[in-house]
Amino acid sequence: MEGHREEYENFMRENENLVNRCIRRSLRSVTQKNSWKLVNEPGGITTEELLTLSRGIRSLFLSQPMLLELEGPITVCGDIHGQFDDLLNVFYMCGLPGTEKPAKNGKPSRRARYLFLGDYVDRGYRNLEVVALLFAFRLKHPDDFFLLRGNHESYLLNMSFGFLDECKERIREDKKRRVFLELNVTFNHLPISAIIGKRIFCAHGGFSPDLYDLDQIRSIRRPQALRPSGVMADILWSDPCRFSNPNAEFFTRYWGVNKRGTAVAYGQKAVDLFLERFGLDLVVRAHECILDGYLFEHNMKVLTIFSASYYQELRSDLGQYHTNRGAVLEVSADLSCNIKTFIPFWLTSDRDDISPDLERFAGYKHASICISELKEYDNYKDVFSENPLYWTLRYFEEDEEMGDDQEEEGREDKGFFED
Repeated sequence: MEGHREEYENFMRENENLVNRCIRRSLRSVTQKNSWKLVNEPGGITTEELLTLSRGIRSLFLSQPMLLELEGPITVCGDIHGQFDDLLNVFYMCGLPGTEKPAKNGKPSRRARYLFLGDYVDRGYRNLEVVALLFAFRLKHPDDFFLLRGNHESYLLNMSFGFLDECKERIREDKKRRVFLELNVTFNHLPISAIIGKRIFCAHGGFSPDLYDLDQIRSIRRPQALRPSGVMADILWSDPCRFSNPNAEFFTRYWGVNKRGTAVAYGQKAVDLFLERFGLDLVVRAHECILDGYLFEHNMKVLTIFSASYYQELRSDLGQYHTNRGAVLEVSADLSCNIKTFIPFWLTSDRDDISPDLERFAGYKHASICISELKEYDNYKDVFSENPLYWTLRYFEEDEEMGDDQEEEGREDKGFFED
């Protein structure tokens, strides 16, 4: 692992300006264009620069174990699924990575740190932007920003659920397949689980009936393609049994058949045995769209977090968006938990000012849900003290009249998040 860490440090010495520029322009593209595009766009980053970030981050992933051991405070986020506006909302609520959150309500200030539970791509409109910004923040803050793998970080899935289509539409003919394949190679380097404060187990889906020792996770070699069965498949694909009860049959109380057709479903008894075996208190996972953004199950020992609000997948029977809230979990240094939920920023702002280029809003507007129904959300207008669309602008006001070369030179020492 030391050799991989050295490779990462060498990469950052050579490419730190690219990482900074990717972060700055990811956020600025929102404030200036309201189109949420960054890759292969004027003022954005090129395909080759995206691939440079992708190759460079592999050594950082390999420098840390397959099972991360983290401490609080940290913010845990669920599925993003290419919804770049939701990713920005998360950073707006909880702080940009690496910055200090001010003291509030008697709570001390703390550094904004993140753990994402996977499913960054598919179904949404801005997969490339989500991947680019997450990779850049991971490179910029290797000890404060962490990414786990979801089941959609596999070419067998993301070639069918939108990521490949976006690469075909937005990347030049001779490079579109190369970008798709190289990003999936990088996904094969992602860790699959984390433990916070030695008490909270985090993964995309859950755990496995074949997991008897945590070293089984640590010993999984990378790069590793996602296989249809085994410990890794269960951790990324499994779900809680929702019909578990004390009088149910054995397999529903312990392990059941997963409705997805792969991996397993774990019942109350399986959760109790897993937590007891490894000295844990809670399983935090993502993987499922939840109406309120979060859901406690199995005597509040399993928590599902879903961070993609108004989920992109249209319901086949009604042709409507999933009108769910997004949520994140804030874990403090003493492992106390606080859940924050949110809705799309375009339901809290002046909708007359929203650009038609914002596909999520345009798609919702033209869905079968009547626009008049948006009125029920008027009471949420005060949720944000300022529109997240314009929130990032204050970080870049000093850059407006600078050229690219001046921009890099002017920000390198000062830090690109400072006013």
